[in-house]
Amino acid sequence: NSPPYHRKQTMNRRILLIDDMPAIHEDFRKILVPQAAESATLSTIEAALFGDDTQTMAAAFELDSAYQGQEGLALVQASLQAGRPYALAFVDMRMPPGWDGVETIERLWQADERLQVVICTAYSDTSWDEVLGRLDVRDRLLILKKPFDAIEVCQLANTLTVKWQMTEQAAEQLTLLEQTVRERTSEIMRTNEALQTEISERKHLEGQLIQSEKLASIGQLAAGVAHEINNPIGYIFSNFGTLEHYLEQLFEMLG
Repeated sequence: NSPPYHRKQTMNRRILLIDDMPAIHEDFRKILVPQAAESATLSTIEAALFGDDTQTMAAAFELDSAYQGQEGLALVQASLQAGRPYALAFVDMRMPPGWDGVETIERLWQADERLQVVICTAYSDTSWDEVLGRLDVRDRLLILKKPFDAIEVCQLANTLTVKWQMTEQAAEQLTLLEQTVRERTSEIMRTNEALQTEISERKHLEGQLIQSEKLASIGQLAAGVAHEINNPIGYIFSNFGTLEHYLEQLFEMLG
C-alpha cells in the first residue's frame, strides 16, 4: 500500500471565524466564500501569487461564524464530535463582554491542539510578548493586523489549511510506521519463540540420543561379558559327562 502522503485525500478547508463584529463576518465571507464570478477573479489572483496549480487553491472554503469565544469553543467541540474538525480559526483579540482572544485561543487549543490560529486585531491592551508567553506556542499562531485585504486573508487561509493537512498526513504516516514497527517486533518475537522451542526440542532429542548410545554400549558390554562367562561354562558342561563316567568307574573299583 502507498504511504498516506501519496494517497489522494480530501482537503480540510473548514474555517472558524470568532469575532464580535457582524461586519467582519461579512467581509470574511466575501473573501473566503465568494460567488462564482468573484471566485473566478480570486482564482486568477491566487494563480499569480501561488503558481499555475490552482486546483487546491480554488477549492471552496467552509466558513462558520461565532461571535464570542464561548460560542466558538462550542462549535469546535461539536466539530470534533462529528469527526469534522476545523483546520483554522481566525480569532479577534477584543470581544467584550466575553473572553478575550488569548483566553479564547487557550480554550480552543485545550479542545483541539491541532487547530491553526490567526489573531485578528487593530490594537491590544496586551503586548505580543505577553500574548505569546501566555499561549507558550508559536508554530500554530499567526497575527493578522486590521485593516486587512483579501489577498492577505486568502494567503493565510490557503497556507494554514495546507499546513494542517500536511501535519495530519505526517501524523498518519508516523502512526503507520509505529504500527509497522510493532508488527515487525511481534513477528521477531514469534520467530524467536519458535527458535527457542526448536532449540529445546533439539536438546531433548540429543539427550535421548546420548541415552540410547549409553544403553547400546551397556548392551554390547553385557553381551561380551556373557560370552566370556559362557565359554568356560560350556567347557565344563561338555566335559561333565566324561567326568561322570570316570567317577562311576572309580566307584566300581573301590567297591
